[in-house]
Amino acid sequence: MTQDQFKCSGCSTKIMDFSINYQGRKILNNLNFEIHYGEFVALVGPNGAGKTSFFRALLGEIPFSGQIKFVCSKSHKPKVPKIGYVPQNVEIDKGSPVTVSDFFDLIGNSKASTQFLLNLVEASHLFHRRLGELSRGELQRIFLAFSLTPTPDILLFDEPVSGVDAKGTDLFFQLARKLSHEFDISIILVSHDLKMVKQYSDRVIQLQEGIISEGRPEEVLHV
Repeated sequence: MTQDQFKCSGCSTKIMDFSINYQGRKILNNLNFEIHYGEFVALVGPNGAGKTSFFRALLGEIPFSGQIKFVCSKSHKPKVPKIGYVPQNVEIDKGSPVTVSDFFDLIGNSKASTQFLLNLVEASHLFHRRLGELSRGELQRIFLAFSLTPTPDILLFDEPVSGVDAKGTDLFFQLARKLSHEFDISIILVSHDLKMVKQYSDRVIQLQEGIISEGRPEEVLHV
């Protein structure tokens, strides 16, 4: 993998007539919006508004109706977007001997490729460290690097800095914004931390079964 593989221009992901009816309950109804390349979009709303279900549907875990299309000026045909994912909490055995290098070996990464990814998230010094030794913030940066293989069109962040201190939170989102802008990767964030959403997102979509409001953070959020 090289930096050039991240490059893209004139690309976006279109969510069209997107609905989720699961286990006899209507969770999301007729969502329509577009996420442009390099854009950082936050989904907000109360518990049960459908944010996590939206992620699960994008990841293929639950069924949905509608369409998801990735369109790019370099191609005449739309495609299904490649999706990367950074979860909220992953339990790591503190005594596990698995190192960061071992973790990336699981997906067949070469040492050079792993170092390249770790450099992107300012974590090259963690190459030989055991996963169980890492702080919560360090671990989330490792998962951020891991989510870049294969190169995604869109990244999903599910409360990615839960339990991370303020310094680690700032670093994570500064890196995420840098990746988003430099490599034209769209990001969708789910978070209940509205102050953080207002600070880092380009656009906010408020959900409650459907889209209630959408716009710049200062237009949608009152925090």
